[in-house]
Amino acid sequence: MSISQLTLLAPPGSLERLRQAPVITRHACNGGVVRRLDVTYFDTPEQALFGQGFSLRVQRSGGRRVQRLSREPSRRNGGGQKWETPVEDAAPDLSRLAAPDLADLLDGLDPAALVPIFTRRLRCRLQRILLPEAMVNVAFSEGIIEARARSHPVAEVQLDLRSGDPSALYELGTQLLDIDPLRLASTSECDRGFALVSGTTPRPAKAVVPAIARFHMVDDAIAVLLDTCRQHLADNLAAAEDGRDPEGVHQLRVALRRLRSALSLLHREVPAATFQAFRQDAKWLATALGPAREWDVFLAETLARPEQGCTPVVGFEPLRQAAAQQREASYAAVRAALADPRTTRFQLLLSQWIEQRGWRTEIPAEALSVLSEPVGLLAARLLTRLHGKVLKRGSHLRRLDAVARHQLRVRLKGLRYACEFFLPLWPGPSAEHFVGRLAKLQTTLGADSDAEATRPLLHVVGQAAPEPELHRAIGAVIGWQARDRLLSLQRLRRRWRRLRATAPFWGE
Repeated sequence: MSISQLTLLAPPGSLERLRQAPVITRHACNGGVVRRLDVTYFDTPEQALFGQGFSLRVQRSGGRRVQRLSREPSRRNGGGQKWETPVEDAAPDLSRLAAPDLADLLDGLDPAALVPIFTRRLRCRLQRILLPEAMVNVAFSEGIIEARARSHPVAEVQLDLRSGDPSALYELGTQLLDIDPLRLASTSECDRGFALVSGTTPRPAKAVVPAIARFHMVDDAIAVLLDTCRQHLADNLAAAEDGRDPEGVHQLRVALRRLRSALSLLHREVPAATFQAFRQDAKWLATALGPAREWDVFLAETLARPEQGCTPVVGFEPLRQAAAQQREASYAAVRAALADPRTTRFQLLLSQWIEQRGWRTEIPAEALSVLSEPVGLLAARLLTRLHGKVLKRGSHLRRLDAVARHQLRVRLKGLRYACEFFLPLWPGPSAEHFVGRLAKLQTTLGADSDAEATRPLLHVVGQAAPEPELHRAIGAVIGWQARDRLLSLQRLRRRWRRLRATAPFWGE
């Protein structure tokens, strides 16, 4: 989980202000040096290397050229690997990359097929600073990235840990954020370049199961769980901001819900006040994303069903156009929230807190013993408590109104996330079966909740335009959803009975 490098994206024209930040000038070991760097990435026209998670680049600084082949960091291979050698020319020389790990990759690669894909041309001021807890190299870089007919300006601050505590990078980033509204780079330099080349949409990422094992104590498990949630959040920032794929905002909201759920769960057993502070930040950001997600669901799901069934008698195009305009406005709010310094500060402070395991210093002495418990004991207690709350909330299901059904859905989400967090502790089909039944019931309640959320959206578009055709379409959507809700309530009772009859996999 520890990092050795942090990249912060800076506003144009801000680098000189950042270089004069007190945290830089007070701790600088020297006045810094200025270098010009040209970094060209190579691949086959079909991007065979990039498709396998590798990047190949040649960097020129002065008269020196160095080639680097990297296996890019990912959830599958962790922090990645790098192989670096000097080269004579501007093109890579694969014969100099001799490593057993690379044999299969290089044997299948024709050096003649490699072509330049994109180039970063930068003016960098490199400075070393000595902080009380770490030595850090800071690169203030400004320039341009060029990819065929496309180009994009670059302004960034890269922090490289040379020695000391990795959490110092987050602390340094937080202090620089006080000078200018920096943003954490959520994708690698390589990914940003290839995206510019192809014009592709950033890919949303689904949550992964935290790598929690039976041998973990609670202290270790907290770090693993929170870092998994933090990474899920970071993996979806670019896709949410881009907005072309609705899954981006959806997965970012899921990441925030999972993080809030984890923080809430852990706070009960490990009462550190910062758990609550991060929950508030996550809630603030999730609230800013809410309208965009509601309009996405409306356009892709809610409106699509009656369009398919009623188009011969009702025209839906005015309603779709009005909803699309509202969606665009909601995504402007998403981008504003992601650009807000509060979002970057939230990420930096959360990362720093996980790195330092800050909960250790915040909890009372009598609660410290929980941190040295086997994680399985904690997980069983939490799951038993959440399961009991779900069963209590769902009793007398037939008499629950819309508000009570929504509250049941919230409880189900909390139980499902907790089950997914601790799945590695109880591997096997019984756990997957239980979580599957939770998911089906949650989906049914979600359809019911979406119907409740649709009414305010229809009111907004109805107020904005008086056209009769638009209002006929609104009436058709209301009628269609009323029918759907009757059907979903029948499924709800059936799925509730199945869940209630399913034995907990953790053994209450």
